Amino acid sequence: MREAKTVCAKTQPKFVVAFHKSEGLADFSQRAASLLKQEAEGLDALAGPDDVEAKLKPLIANMSKVSVTVSREGKRGLEDPSVAAYKQEAKELGLGAC
Repeated sequence: MREAKTVCAKTQPKFVVAFHKSEGLADFSQRAASLLKQEAEGLDALAGPDDVEAKLKPLIANMSKVSVTVSREGKRGLEDPSVAAYKQEAKELGLGAC
């Protein structure tokens, strides 16, 4: 899980930068979708014990879903229930930075 925390910790400052550089919510939505995709790919690339990988799989799947939804729907995608679901999963895994 330590590597997963590192992946999330590296991505979070990028969200702040993306927010400040964005030209409105639609632009931020696109940037956020790209960062979520990168974060999900980073987590998916981690190798570890099977039990840890099994715990991360649902989180990665939800992050990928959120990325696609936000990319496709913009601002409305940020309100999708899958956003709250992935944030809750991350929190339960001790990955609140994700």
